[in-house]
Amino acid sequence: MFTANDFVNKLVESVRKKKFADYIKASPEEVAESLRGKHIFVSGEFATEKPGPGQSKVGGNPDLPESLPWLAEEETASPLAFIAQINLGEVHKHDLSGRLPEKGMLWFFTIADGDRAYGEGIDESTSAVLYDPDPGILSPREMPAELLEENEFALIEERRLLFGPSVSLSGYTDSGITDAIVDALREIGGRRGSVHILTQYRPSDYSSDEDEDSGDDSEGSDAEMVSLIEMDGYEISSDIFVEGIIEFVLSEADLVAGKLERASCKFTAGT
Repeated sequence: MFTANDFVNKLVESVRKKKFADYIKASPEEVAESLRGKHIFVSGEFATEKPGPGQSKVGGNPDLPESLPWLAEEETASPLAFIAQINLGEVHKHDLSGRLPEKGMLWFFTIADGDRAYGEGIDESTSAVLYDPDPGILSPREMPAELLEENEFALIEERRLLFGPSVSLSGYTDSGITDAIVDALREIGGRRGSVHILTQYRPSDYSSDEDEDSGDDSEGSDAEMVSLIEMDGYEISSDIFVEGIIEFVLSEADLVAGKLERASCKFTAGT
């Protein structure tokens, strides 16, 4: 298993061996060294094979404990669409920060309405996250017929997720540089997909509505928040999420305490 330091050293070595186009001003050595200190997270790529029961995936029907009720929108009580499930046992060896539980299941749900998504209608009241540290036996659960009758896009294409460590590409504006880093990343067993876990929370990307004081000590400032999961909405389902980014964030305190079910949804609509 990689340590974070091993991962960075291998990535730096791999990038140094790359050849850049003449128009790129920075050298491979300079780019490689700039990767030191970058944020490391876990990224999930779509696999070609179908997922088995309880494996990490986006879309399809979720694998749930029999006793777990289907989640619904707060105001309308309409059933929510299933987006993704994450088996933390599959993520664990790639979590180089060691901040996530070693096992357990996460499930993510939102409304399945492209018009409302474009209007930034996805928020805490129209989305939900479930976490079970020891779910036991899981069974495929079909989406409620009501949801499928009302929205032909509610059943998202099912694709298995495979994980690996990844690194932030913030600050690199040239595709030639980012492509070289991604190539190097994959050469050492890393991944760069449409689902990211434990990325840095970037509140400036979202609307500046003031948060009301809830009196909950577990909710920290933006600096104390972490992105539990970030998903590329266009890659997950362009019909539902257009070009938006779906993110579930929680406080650092809740992450440390293993209260992953406290994550709330932040959605950034595409252009």
